[in-house]
Amino acid sequence: MGSVRLGLMPPLTGLVSIYGTEILRAAEIACAEINEQGGVLGRPLELVVEDDGSLPESAVAAAEKLVKQHGCAAIIGNLLSNSRIAVAYRVAEPNRVPQLNFSFHEGSIDSRYFFHFAALPNQQIDRMIPYMREQYGPRFFFAGNNYEWPRGSIAAAKDALAKCGGESLGEEYRDLGVAVEEIDRLLDVVAAAAPDVFVPYFAGADQINLLTRFSERGLKSGIAVVMGHYDEMMASKLPPEVREGLYSSNTYFMSVDSDANRDFMERLAQMPDVNGIWPHGNGTVTNFSEGAYVCVKAFATAANAAGSTDSEALVDALKTVRVTAPQGSVVMDPETQHAAVNCYLTRCNREGVFDIIQAFELQPPVIPERYRHQKISSHATLEDDIRLQARMLEQMQGGVLLIDSGSQAVIYANAGAEKMFGYERGGLVNTPWQQLGPPGRESGASRLEDVATSILQHGAWEGELRQRHQNGTELDCMVSFSTFTHPVQGEVWLAVYTDITDRKQAERKLRESEQRFRDATQQLTLATEAAQLGVWDLNLTSGRLDWDSGMFRLYGVLPRDFGHHADDWRRALLPEDVEHAEASLETILERPGTPREFTFRILRGDGATRHIRAMAQAITDAAGVVVRATGVNEDVTERIEAERALAEQALRTQTIIDNIVDGIITIDRDGLIQSFNPGASRIFGYMPREVAGRNVSVLMTGPDRESHDVYLRNYQATGNRRVIGTSRELQGRRKDGTVFPMELAVSEVTQHGEPLYVGVVRDITERKRVERMKNEFVSTVSHELRTPLTSISGALGMIASGALGELPGKVGEMVTIAQRNSQRLTLLINDLLDMEKIAAGKLHFDMRAERLEPLLEQALESYRGYAEQHQVQLVLDSGAPGVAVRVDDQRLLQVLANLLSNAVKFSPPGGSVRVSVQALSEPTEGVRVSVADDGPGVPDNFREQIFGKFAQADGSDSRTKGGTGLGLAISRELVEHMGGRIGFDSVEGEGATFWFELPLARDANGYPSSSEPGSGYGPHVTDP
Repeated sequence: MGSVRLGLMPPLTGLVSIYGTEILRAAEIACAEINEQGGVLGRPLELVVEDDGSLPESAVAAAEKLVKQHGCAAIIGNLLSNSRIAVAYRVAEPNRVPQLNFSFHEGSIDSRYFFHFAALPNQQIDRMIPYMREQYGPRFFFAGNNYEWPRGSIAAAKDALAKCGGESLGEEYRDLGVAVEEIDRLLDVVAAAAPDVFVPYFAGADQINLLTRFSERGLKSGIAVVMGHYDEMMASKLPPEVREGLYSSNTYFMSVDSDANRDFMERLAQMPDVNGIWPHGNGTVTNFSEGAYVCVKAFATAANAAGSTDSEALVDALKTVRVTAPQGSVVMDPETQHAAVNCYLTRCNREGVFDIIQAFELQPPVIPERYRHQKISSHATLEDDIRLQARMLEQMQGGVLLIDSGSQAVIYANAGAEKMFGYERGGLVNTPWQQLGPPGRESGASRLEDVATSILQHGAWEGELRQRHQNGTELDCMVSFSTFTHPVQGEVWLAVYTDITDRKQAERKLRESEQRFRDATQQLTLATEAAQLGVWDLNLTSGRLDWDSGMFRLYGVLPRDFGHHADDWRRALLPEDVEHAEASLETILERPGTPREFTFRILRGDGATRHIRAMAQAITDAAGVVVRATGVNEDVTERIEAERALAEQALRTQTIIDNIVDGIITIDRDGLIQSFNPGASRIFGYMPREVAGRNVSVLMTGPDRESHDVYLRNYQATGNRRVIGTSRELQGRRKDGTVFPMELAVSEVTQHGEPLYVGVVRDITERKRVERMKNEFVSTVSHELRTPLTSISGALGMIASGALGELPGKVGEMVTIAQRNSQRLTLLINDLLDMEKIAAGKLHFDMRAERLEPLLEQALESYRGYAEQHQVQLVLDSGAPGVAVRVDDQRLLQVLANLLSNAVKFSPPGGSVRVSVQALSEPTEGVRVSVADDGPGVPDNFREQIFGKFAQADGSDSRTKGGTGLGLAISRELVEHMGGRIGFDSVEGEGATFWFELPLARDANGYPSSSEPGSGYGPHVTDP
């Protein structure tokens, strides 16, 4: 019979190779002891050694070689967690070979063939963290290599810290083999956080480099350091000033005081390559090598107990194995297949010896919460677990991705992820994870880079990410990242996605709605402040009344004096208004949902009485019960007073209108009568109701009646005024059909955006009768006087001419004066006759198209001698040559004579009289002829009667300017009879300009006539 082979995988090379030799020595010591005691099943125990290389792939290769090539009954290893996981699931489980572990373990492996003989986090950490918190303070900072053991250990340490009331200030991770520069950047973060305690979980050389730089930077003086794997081997690599004072907690230290440990040290000292026991030689023992010793002893004990090296028999025996080791007794827990071990809390001194502070025997194993979900039941196999977990992943609605931490490519996607991102089955595999983010740095690429950096440094990340569907649309996702060591893929990220696009859209809409509400509230506040309104709210359940600042301003009350009760409002009401105001509020509460308005008076805090208008509404709950009333108050005192004053004014105005002698009639834009005052009723014989809504033409006769509506429409279309703004005489028709003369003045007003025309009518029957009597008298007198006056004037002319002989000087003078006065009297009589003819409508007009410029030249030539007599210059400035007007030429010359006579008469010597012609704003409408002088102008008090009969500014007997006072009155009548109008412009003391406007003569086609081709007033010329 040959030996029983047991495989051993120490890290003889790689990152943690410093422990390889001591692990091998400890295993050889255990093997020697077993063989001294009879071996295994009576056969010698043979250790077969393969270097695990400190890497998962090299560890798997070593394990396969031990199992398949060397035929080992069991294998022992591995120091690093990622190597251990790979061996457990890729070699031990598939080949059904027991794997015994000697290195502290985070608890991530759950396999029938895996047995753990070192510390779990609870055994190593649960006493360490509370002690450091009590000794140094509650603020901790954690850091470690980015693989499963540091992550799991730090998670357990944080749980322990939380239980004892501590605070985690930070958690950072770096890849294995971290550079010194990166260590310094990490320590910058630690220094900035300024914790009480620093807990580093780095492997081998990384930990040595970290502790060295930590000490060199002077951080030891202010920050305590504690570790779960700081040991004699690591201390031997550090100078005294670095290793001194650092804390550690583990299952074994060389300073343990036990018979088994002393015996172990003696055997170690006798080994050929050992030159002494630490700190006096190279003979070191750590928890790793002591753990390897335990594993060898446990294998032999279990095999001897099972009576077989069959793997299943070994598994059953290992579940209950118990061994004595340098640390003390080690007892396997059959439920978890993790051993109860001893624990020691120590502090390293300057020599590198670990002084034991506290010792804890046989601490039971507790699998951390983060790993308890891995197994279906205690009897399930790995295949059972994998099948169930695969089914669970595929049934999940959320997306699950496994991402390689190195390449950051997707290595697995469940059905939920494929559906979420729009990929076919298997389409996500090998897709770079960052490709799932939206394009462009501004839209999220930099965000994904930050997330990746955070996962690498902190081992986890959780938050919201904007991701991209395969069709290009964007998704809002809640994502949780964690990291772990995969048996095949190594270090991976586990990403769990929840599609929150709908929720985010709802949140965005809610935020937009809230912003709109805030904007509306702000706008409402601004509006109420601008309008000086007050807003109130009455809670009927609690009785609380709330006012805004506007209410306090309206009521003149300070907020500190306000009791938030309805009685505060009632006390402000005037006593005589209380009943009305409360009744109005009760009506509002009885009829919820409809805003209602009521008014009342209050006595402000300053004693002033104010009128308040309230608009209020009752509000119900879901059951329809009225629970609140809210409303707006407005101070309407000024408005009410203004309305009262306006009503009084309107009453006064109406009283005046009702009692005025003249008739006042208003019509709308269609000529329909809107109002008819009592004066109009007396004049026309109609009651207001009889004419209301009827066309005003019912009150007119003849041409005026027929043309009224046409004129009104033309005025509204063109704005051309003929009646509006003037006073004119026309015939009116009473209800009984009688016709009477009346004077009409029309003005325009606007009411509610619509034109309204106001006509003031005066019955001038009596005035016309008196004028007729006067005209008849004047006519009689004029005719009776003109015949003898003509004879007298002729006789005086013959005498003055010397036809009857030479007259003495004095007599001749008197005769000349008499002749001149007789001529003036003749002119007066002629003017009186003209006025009489005009008034009687007997003055004949011979209307023809006449060129205007020759008429003007003729008039000026006729008066040139008169002007020279007064030393006044006559000037013609015709701005419209060739223009023709339709006039009676003799009557037009009479008008010009009157205007020129007045202008010359009132101009000072050396002055000028300027006659000008200009087209009106519309060239086809007519022309204006102006006569301007340099005289004293028209006195302000004479303007209204200047065109009246016998009107003279100087009416005294001693006036210096001659004239009858009829010239302008006759001129107005003549111009108006020729279809024009006359007026003047004057500033007193600066001269006067009298003007008249005439319509242009038109040909058969309606064009203005002209005596010259191309005159600009029509396409051709019509001779007069």
